[in-house]
Amino acid sequence: MAYDLVEAVLISGASLPSPGIALIKLQSAAQDENAGIKDFAKAVETDPAVSGALMRVANSAVLRPPRKSTTVEQAISVIGFSRTLAVTASVCLKSQAEMLKGELRSIVEAIFDASNRAAEFSYLVARQSSQRRLGDSAYLGSLMQDTGIIVQAKRGQAVSLDSAEQDEEHAAISAHLIRNWKMPNEVSAAVAVHHNPHEAEKLGGDICAIACLLAAGRRMRDGETEAWQAWADLVEKTLNITNDELVEILANVESAES
Repeated sequence: MAYDLVEAVLISGASLPSPGIALIKLQSAAQDENAGIKDFAKAVETDPAVSGALMRVANSAVLRPPRKSTTVEQAISVIGFSRTLAVTASVCLKSQAEMLKGELRSIVEAIFDASNRAAEFSYLVARQSSQRRLGDSAYLGSLMQDTGIIVQAKRGQAVSLDSAEQDEEHAAISAHLIRNWKMPNEVSAAVAVHHNPHEAEKLGGDICAIACLLAAGRRMRDGETEAWQAWADLVEKTLNITNDELVEILANVESAES
């Protein structure tokens, strides 16, 4: 079904966004086994949008960094390569919204901002759950889960903040985009089912766990929505973390940000 949805979109004339220059340089640097933080910083620091985003993430009150970063190199040393890759990819995609006009551009930008917030929460939940090792994967998945909406918008479809919680087509496109950009298969698979807890449970393993972390991040961002009710039991069973514990984590975040 997901494959058919993507094929229909691509046949209609819509195209997947190409990776930005900063992301291509970063992925190229990662191919060098001798590359380090300085090389990663050099790959992205010429892009002001990416540099600014990395600094914001590294200094986020949600993530509670051990020290304040003042350079891109310091920011990467704090958040690590995986999250640097995720942030760079997200910024490259968000830049596609500049091709849109008026209210549609504002809606797409708001959806990307909401994904950034969910990514912070998903990472934080992972660090306090039984799936701590999947924190970076959850962060990437949360940032990328709604990226298919940019393709829909460019195709001329009506999109909204609500559609990001209800429409399965954008999930299929997002998953296809992640694979196309040569990012982890388990993240792509989790994003493909991020609106379908029954399918996530069938897939099991890390894919299900990542999908649950994405759902927990959205729950912290959006509250106890109807969509969350469908995920609550699976999240508790998979992550060993209850809804009450999510509420407590959120309260701690809000306290840190105030």
